[in-house]
Amino acid sequence: MVKFKKNIGSDVMLSGNFYELLVAFSLVKKDLQVIRADSVAFDLLVVDEKNKVFKHNNIGISVKGRESKDNFSMPFKELKIPALNKQCKIWNFEPYYAFVSLSNICFIPLVEVIKLKKKSKIKSLSLKGACKNKSAIVFKWETPK
Repeated sequence: MVKFKKNIGSDVMLSGNFYELLVAFSLVKKDLQVIRADSVAFDLLVVDEKNKVFKHNNIGISVKGRESKDNFSMPFKELKIPALNKQCKIWNFEPYYAFVSLSNICFIPLVEVIKLKKKSKIKSLSLKGACKNKSAIVFKWETPK
């Protein structure tokens, strides 16, 4: 379990690489195989042979992170939905997003993000909305009291 100090400074998390490595670390701690794939569409390829975390064995994950404790919004156009879908089909991986904040990681399948986009009248996806989805998998960070 990763422990964050209270009042963490924003200079700690400046790049997307940090979020990708944090997600990879969290998945490896769950005994999953993770490869960092620096592509336009996905950031991590994950093999979950025993379905310990995911319903699928092969997962392609696009990691999106923000320096927010509770919530942030991600414009749908920034999610690069067609690119993630296309690349995961080529590699035969199930496409997922991992939304990372200072309080949790929320994994949500691409098909659910597409449903949320179609239902939504706004042009962005909120972290809280994604985490409430029935298909979301949420890892909470342990913070000191």
